[in-house]
Amino acid sequence: MPGMNTVADTDSTDSATVALARFNRLPPAAAAERLRRCCANAEWATRMAAGRPYDSLAQLLDAADRHWRALPAEAWLQAFGAHPEIGDMKTAGNSAAAAAAGDGDGDSVGDSRQEQSGVANASAQTRAALAHLNRDYRQRFGFIFIICASGLSADAMLVQLRVRLKNSRAQELANAAEEQRKITRLRLRKLFDGDATVAAGAATVETVTVDSSAKPAAATEAAKPATANSTTPAMAKPAATTPTSPPPA
Repeated sequence: MPGMNTVADTDSTDSATVALARFNRLPPAAAAERLRRCCANAEWATRMAAGRPYDSLAQLLDAADRHWRALPAEAWLQAFGAHPEIGDMKTAGNSAAAAAAGDGDGDSVGDSRQEQSGVANASAQTRAALAHLNRDYRQRFGFIFIICASGLSADAMLVQLRVRLKNSRAQELANAAEEQRKITRLRLRKLFDGDATVAAGAATVETVTVDSSAKPAAATEAAKPATANSTTPAMAKPAATTPTSPPPA
């Protein structure tokens, strides 16, 4: 019913407002540490904490995008390194334990498991293919395959992995940065909204949705990753702060 939806939307907004107010009052180090569970790069988290106060969730999300795009490639790689490989929940658990102990930048095991839930019911053949191609990807590019996995099946992730393996390293660095941006926005929504329904809706809009029975080219033009034949990357390169050539693997 329209009235019920309006109430739910209002409750979600109020929840975000209260959470933001508390976040704005945290000491800088505590605020940055909390943000690092959404994106495991210390410089990004420090810049975000220094940019407080945020008056709305939209303002915070805009700042998150802006600061992420302004970082050098080395900072992107640091954030990528905190993720488990797709389907690797053992690594996710180790990363979360490190974060809880304050030992380095850790990925949130709860977020990773939820975001990769599409892998849980995958066939043994699909999981084996993901493991094999993940190793190929890391060997080719020097960092793990990053994809905003919320809402994607394991087969859809496998399609994207096969497509992106054909790219250059520069194209994949841009693709991975864009996927990390989506992941960070999703986690920030969960952190400040406290509303899983809102966050899941955002993921549906922002992730690359691929029909596993279709050819890779069937993905929408706006959402599909840059490929070896693309003339533009999936994410516009940051301004002068981004190196003109990516760092060696």
